[in-house]
Amino acid sequence: MIKSDIKKGDIYYASLNPVVGSEQKGERPVVVIQNNLGNKYSPTVIIAPLTEVIKKADLPTHITIFRNDFLKYDSMILLEQLRTIDKSRLISYLGKLKDNQLQKIDNALIKTLSINIIGYLFSLGIGEYNEKKNERIYSDYYFKETKTRDSIKSNKQKRSKRNGH
Repeated sequence: MIKSDIKKGDIYYASLNPVVGSEQKGERPVVVIQNNLGNKYSPTVIIAPLTEVIKKADLPTHITIFRNDFLKYDSMILLEQLRTIDKSRLISYLGKLKDNQLQKIDNALIKTLSINIIGYLFSLGIGEYNEKKNERIYSDYYFKETKTRDSIKSNKQKRSKRNGH
């Protein structure tokens, strides 16, 4: 297998032994979480293991994917079990997740890792701060409508008045 062709969202059969404690073990499917630049140049890859045991599906760190052409069983991606492995642990390519499944993973990772996405967008210059109005304004490019601290506060006050509070 050519290890430089690994892409985010690819599912491989991998060897996760040896392990310590409650880490997922054995040879099992894993999904590649790492970005494609890292996948191309790094000798390691960040993965999340899959399990056939569907428990606690409502946890924000668990994403269910259903049996398909390359998975024999309904499976759950365990995003609380992220780990970095050497590419030599990847045994065989199984398939690729769909874009909507990758989006679910990205959303879950934002929660799992407590990523401050708003702060990140501001650091990229996507939002701006209006000192006169004391509000943050976000680019419509990333949000369907402009959100400001004042408008959010105003909407809460309107709802409160409608509800008789």
